[in-house]
Amino acid sequence: MVDFIHRKKGEPFFFYVPHPQPHVPPFFSDDFKGKSGKGLYGDVMMELDWSVGQINQAMKDSGVDDNTILVFSPDNGPWTSYSHHAGVTPFREAKGTSFDGGVRSACIALPVACQLPASYLQAKKDLGRLLKLRATLL
Repeated sequence: MVDFIHRKKGEPFFFYVPHPQPHVPPFFSDDFKGKSGKGLYGDVMMELDWSVGQINQAMKDSGVDDNTILVFSPDNGPWTSYSHHAGVTPFREAKGTSFDGGVRSACIALPVACQLPASYLQAKKDLGRLLKLRATLL
């Protein structure tokens, strides 16, 4: 991932990284085993945080962080049927339902100074909006 960013720094690129680690069964590298103090799912989240940090640092090191948008968002809410291996939200229900807990998820976009199109921001409640993000940005 980091090598790709360094190689493509002189041209526009779209970089998609679907981290599979939090999906059941969750897994992590040996380097993160027991590191979070919050069990298996905590270790998974710690590795995800590290990975996104590596991507963000590569963007900074390559000088593309000021004109690149990094979007971090899961594909759906947690699988609550897997108990403590799934994460939690304050919303009703979870993955596999059409309730808020199944389709609403956090989204972080960096840099904060970047501006997404107004039409994208005004449609915050459109459940399919993440699917349209790539087309909207390109």
